[in-house]
Amino acid sequence: MENIFEKIEEKHILNKEEIELNCSEHPREIVIAFCDTCQKAVCFDCSRESHRDHKCFKIENKAVEARQNIPKLCAQIENKKLPTLVTTLDKINHCKSQVSKTDEVIEKIHKRANELMAIIMEERDSLIDQCKQSSISQEKYYQIEDSVVRRFIDLYSLSLHEASDVVKSTNNIELVLFDSKLKSQIRDFKPRAIRPSSTPKFKSGRSDREVIKNMIGLVTCDGNFADMTSLAGELVGIQVKLVSSVRYSCLNVASFCLQDNELAWINPAESTIGGVIDSKGTEHKRFDFGAELSDLTITDKNVILGTDTKNKRIVRVANNGILKEVLNTSPLQPHGIHACRNGDLLVSQMYRADPKSVDSKRLVHRLGKDYTVKLTIQFTASFFNKKHILNHPRRVTENSNGDIIVVDLSTETSGRVLAFDFVGKLRFTYEGNPKRSKFLPFDVCCDSDLRVFVSDFFNHKINVLGCDGQFIQEIPTNMEGLLNPIAIAFDKKGKLWIGGKGGKILIYITHKTI
Repeated sequence: MENIFEKIEEKHILNKEEIELNCSEHPREIVIAFCDTCQKAVCFDCSRESHRDHKCFKIENKAVEARQNIPKLCAQIENKKLPTLVTTLDKINHCKSQVSKTDEVIEKIHKRANELMAIIMEERDSLIDQCKQSSISQEKYYQIEDSVVRRFIDLYSLSLHEASDVVKSTNNIELVLFDSKLKSQIRDFKPRAIRPSSTPKFKSGRSDREVIKNMIGLVTCDGNFADMTSLAGELVGIQVKLVSSVRYSCLNVASFCLQDNELAWINPAESTIGGVIDSKGTEHKRFDFGAELSDLTITDKNVILGTDTKNKRIVRVANNGILKEVLNTSPLQPHGIHACRNGDLLVSQMYRADPKSVDSKRLVHRLGKDYTVKLTIQFTASFFNKKHILNHPRRVTENSNGDIIVVDLSTETSGRVLAFDFVGKLRFTYEGNPKRSKFLPFDVCCDSDLRVFVSDFFNHKINVLGCDGQFIQEIPTNMEGLLNPIAIAFDKKGKLWIGGKGGKILIYITHKTI
């Protein structure tokens, strides 16, 4: 600091004429005094008139005093003001860096959006080409069918015309009636049923915008920009926060059925007594189902359906707990059930689960609204070496992409999770966290971001998987007093319900992490 002042003094040595100042009130007068009251330099006339009662000092004395205060002020600047200034400059530089990052993020968004648009356009052209090819093939089919039908009608008419003379010359009433009937059939002839169209049908999904945002892959978290996903599908973890811990009076919670009003139907294991509770554990209803249900689900029409494994049927559950059979599945025993968004039902079923049995059946059915079978997942895709792909399908669910997720028990102490696409093709198999020696899954559900949540009975954990079956993380339940988690489901507001041994129920909210 001293060096700075020395340099200033060397470069700025002012003479007396340069430092003389004129009074602001009397421009022709030179200032000779300093008014301490007004903090202003004044001339002789001002000191005698308007500043007469103020504290005035000779300007030379005030200059000396000010000069003596300069080291003190410099010390204050060096000790207090400079650190603050440095901090402020650091903040400015940080803001500049954030602005630069924002520009980079915007550039990434543009780049990723252009990549997606290119892919979308390519897929669009491919679909349009498929539709055109389908239309051309159908048009050819109809032309061939039309020509064949017309040829047969012409031959049929010619034969009738040639036989008309014979019919007219005979008195056989049966032949006359037969001729009249044939002519009537030709007049009333209708072409055969139209072949079903093979063109795709589209229906907008509920989470289209979220999926697109995730594909672009840029989110902000705590002020820092980072990639959330990429086109290849990076893994995104979650943070969980416990919002409620309750206990239901039953041996074990087998499954949940969660309604829009945040009420949960509790299906207890090895018992016919069920009930309805809220997120605080308050019981609103209790009743006897009259049968031990394996699983419950709720449709988009708020109809509650369950599987009665012992009696080989799917039942509708009334508000008072009374069961009404809607489908007899005999000889198959239904276990897991899930209501899809489009109104279909997924049901895991078995008949003689022993693999050694010749007529053993272990499968998953997709049922339409009229309970007719639309899809069966039972065997491997190999045509020459068909094998059962499932061992003991326990629970089943569907994600927002239409993938079918199945919990399949291999033995009484081990299992796996299998995922199939909407046409039944195997997408992935998950056999547990590689760090664990055992894995016994009991239930499965999916969130809106396609993550798969699996209850791991042995390890007291919830396994969280990516949409392609990659292990992401574990959520421990034993830390909150829940041992052996069994049932798991998301309610309509996105809260995760977990139930298990001793009727213990945990309710979490989940947050994305980067």
